[in-house]
Amino acid sequence: MNRIRSWILPVLALIVFAVIPFTASFYYQQIFFYIFLFAGVGFAWNLVGGYAGQLSLGHAAFFGIGAYTYALLAQHIGVWPALLAAAVLSTVSAAPIGLICFRLRGPYFALATIAVAQLLLVLATNQFKDLTQGAAGLLVQGMVSDPSLYYWVALGFMILAFAITALLATSKTGYYLMAIREDEDTAQTVTINTPLYKLYALLVSALLTGVGGAIFAANLGTIQPNDVFSGAISNQVVFLSILGGTGTLFGPLVGAVILEFASDWLKNALTGVAWLGDPNAFAFFLYGLLIVLVVMFMPAGIVGTLTKWWKGRVARVQSQRTTAAGV
Repeated sequence: MNRIRSWILPVLALIVFAVIPFTASFYYQQIFFYIFLFAGVGFAWNLVGGYAGQLSLGHAAFFGIGAYTYALLAQHIGVWPALLAAAVLSTVSAAPIGLICFRLRGPYFALATIAVAQLLLVLATNQFKDLTQGAAGLLVQGMVSDPSLYYWVALGFMILAFAITALLATSKTGYYLMAIREDEDTAQTVTINTPLYKLYALLVSALLTGVGGAIFAANLGTIQPNDVFSGAISNQVVFLSILGGTGTLFGPLVGAVILEFASDWLKNALTGVAWLGDPNAFAFFLYGLLIVLVVMFMPAGIVGTLTKWWKGRVARVQSQRTTAAGV
């Protein structure tokens, strides 16, 4: 019965998501496209940053590799083979990155991941601009003929990312990752191969992130290095995961919904307000303030906090019933 109840909310959400394209305008379909896309990338990041406890701030590296792999190959080998190549190359690139960065811990690991993403940004902008077209931008072949179909592409990607992360999180691998998050040294003493499992989580995360980058590029139609390798991509994924709740199954989706709708509302509300200067910069400031408030008052995130509250409530009710039965 409890397992059936746990699936009620996801099924209802899927029903709502299936109805939206027939009732919403193309503008709002695009908003949901970005919700689904970044929720999917958030699920991928959550494997490393949430369950394994490794704060990666450079996931834009895999996002950009996937985007440019797809953009460069789609017109030569076809859309779906290019998407597969984006997934493979993102995964392969994660191996050396993980082997290098996982030698470090805590803030040093986070700084190393930022450095990798920034290095790739510089290379794509300058050293390899003959291939990437640098800041001039590179045209990208679309995946589907009708732009409104990207809604379904992103929804399918999010479902795939959720299914994979849910499968891993509830398996032996997920428990090992959580043990590493809580105390890596203790996990090693009980014979958990911590470097292997961290690398495994990163490889799966990079694969999904690369696919997300390819879908992003196809929908955008043209990309520049700053579109896919910038720290803004990494930060957005981290922000929505923290807001929704790291180490929770539904946290990235909840965070993506809140941040994307907040972003849309802020842009409309702040446009034309002269004293603000750049509305996007002010909106980014408000994002930061929101994250600070969540970390201070809801350190487990929205989903994590609500889950703890609900479990506590159920425990109190059961305790009261037990006491009443004993009396």
